[in-house]
Amino acid sequence: KITAYYNKISLNECGNVAPLEREVEKKYDSDIINTVRGLLTPLTNEELSQGWLSSIPDQTYLKSVTIKDGVAKATFSATLNQTAGSCRVLAIRSQIEKTLLQFPYIKSVTICVDNNCRQDEILQP
Repeated sequence: KITAYYNKISLNECGNVAPLEREVEKKYDSDIINTVRGLLTPLTNEELSQGWLSSIPDQTYLKSVTIKDGVAKATFSATLNQTAGSCRVLAIRSQIEKTLLQFPYIKSVTICVDNNCRQDEILQP
């Protein structure tokens, strides 16, 4: 089981995400990689019927995660950047950041798309 963060219809706020415990395939020896892959796994019909939503575009996949000095650098496929609207961008950032910040040794998160880690260029509305 992993805990990942998603939007909930009842919260109805862009960056207000809540934890959802999910069962996902444990494919790697890394809890972080399994958790982020779980975040990217489509929600089940049951989860959707309970009002959970993900703002992360379908087909987005994780390319890598590195952690150095408490900073998690998560690199995603270009699909992550194929979105529009400030509310959705804020929701995506919140989902990824809160999912990674649950690990006590992670103090901050840098989100990258392909090889671009410039925060002023990626996930812009």
